[in-house]
Amino acid sequence: MPGPSGPLAHLRHRLIEALGGQVPAPPDPPRAEVVGLVIAGGGARSSFELGALDYLYTHEGISPEVITGTSAGAILAAVIAQHRTRSGQHRAVSDLRRLWLTMQSSADMFTELEWFTKLNEHMPTWRKVMALRHRDAREAQAGSRARTARTTRATGASPLRRENDHRGRRRPPDAADPSPLQAQNWSVTNVLDTMATLWEAGRTSTDVDLILAGAQTERAAFRPGPLVERLTDPELFDPARVAGSGVRLRIATVSLESGELRYVTESGELRDRLDQPVLEAPVVDLVAAIHASCAIPGVFAPVRLGSEHYVDGGARESLPVEVATEHLGVTRCFAVVASPPGLSPASSFAGKDMLEIVMRAGFGVMTDEIQTDEVRRARAAGAMVIQPELDIHDILTVDPGLVRISMDYGWIRAAEECTGATGAQRERTRAIVELRRRIWAVEDAVLRPESAEGHSDALRTDAGKTLTPDLHLVARLKRELRDAVVTGDAHLLPPEADGWWRAWEGHPYELPAPSWLG
Repeated sequence: MPGPSGPLAHLRHRLIEALGGQVPAPPDPPRAEVVGLVIAGGGARSSFELGALDYLYTHEGISPEVITGTSAGAILAAVIAQHRTRSGQHRAVSDLRRLWLTMQSSADMFTELEWFTKLNEHMPTWRKVMALRHRDAREAQAGSRARTARTTRATGASPLRRENDHRGRRRPPDAADPSPLQAQNWSVTNVLDTMATLWEAGRTSTDVDLILAGAQTERAAFRPGPLVERLTDPELFDPARVAGSGVRLRIATVSLESGELRYVTESGELRDRLDQPVLEAPVVDLVAAIHASCAIPGVFAPVRLGSEHYVDGGARESLPVEVATEHLGVTRCFAVVASPPGLSPASSFAGKDMLEIVMRAGFGVMTDEIQTDEVRRARAAGAMVIQPELDIHDILTVDPGLVRISMDYGWIRAAEECTGATGAQRERTRAIVELRRRIWAVEDAVLRPESAEGHSDALRTDAGKTLTPDLHLVARLKRELRDAVVTGDAHLLPPEADGWWRAWEGHPYELPAPSWLG
């Protein structure tokens, strides 16, 4: 029953005070729910995020009023942030899904610059030259040790003693050095191989200037592909719609000059990691800000915003949950991550070069550690994190079949997280995704034009047996997929899952009619 109001309430308060009591403070009004969506970076793996987003809008009915993103996640965030309503945001996700499914190769997202193309063309020859030089040095060293051992056995003297004995007088005939070819143990095959390799390397000299100049002036190996250009088409994306939607947007990027993490807002304002305006910073173009957030160092060139140059926000923050929950008032947060935790094992690094070591440590181990910390903090902040457990493909690989599998996998992982799927249920869906990934590999080995005749590709089964892929193997695996979907958990699989076994997984070349349906 409500308490007294007006004069009666005043008298009540006076009476409580006279009796030495305290007037209880009115309770705080309940805090309004603020839904936030955070989309991590991940390059070509963003297809997983689109699948997860489709589930969240279709089945959870989310309508976030705060959206943050980094790198490829910044592209998705900005396109979605043009709309305030759930239906408008879901329509934007559908448009993005259709656009992603048109991609045929990595060039659609990452277009090689000419200098880098030439480098890739000549790198096998240059590697071979370096390997030959390394082999020659090894063999020369081994020949020297062998000569020393033979002389020691013949004379019984140490190398130092022999040097002193022969100082100032001619070495005896039996101690003469063998010829260079004998010393290095070269054969005619070795000589011809080396001559051919060096000749081929010499032909690359006309491209060396282009490669060196490109590496120095371009400051990157790629430029954004046609997909990125289509994303900024006014029909799909208009910064004015973002500014007027009422959605609060934060795009993460990092300044090279200051080294600081910055966010670009829906109106193009630069803010710091505490979401405070950056002093004297100009309003920047939102399209340029998206390019800056995607500028993976070494892959894409830095982008100038105001007086500073910016690169991929993932250099400091790939999953911008903190700004959403601590500074923008988000109370219910959905965070979508494109990359699985951990790294796939690599082969021995005993013979690998400096670049391979830097790539593994800098772009592999360190990046995974940053993501691990960010996911842990996101969960601690109460965010629902949707993240793959399987690695469908890397951040630079685009293939029609892998895009589809990754997109469906994102849908599945979102369903598992939102419905609280059991461990057994997740094992079943994981097995289905792994089977589709294997089917894609078998199909590619059988159908890819360059391997259609006399291919020697082979796949190793879990039992260790080696199989030569053929259409009979494809048919058997397709039937396994059909049975796995039928016995799986329907609410954890996309609606079209029952038709997966009827079609090819998708490949960037012409495909025959499915033979196993006849």
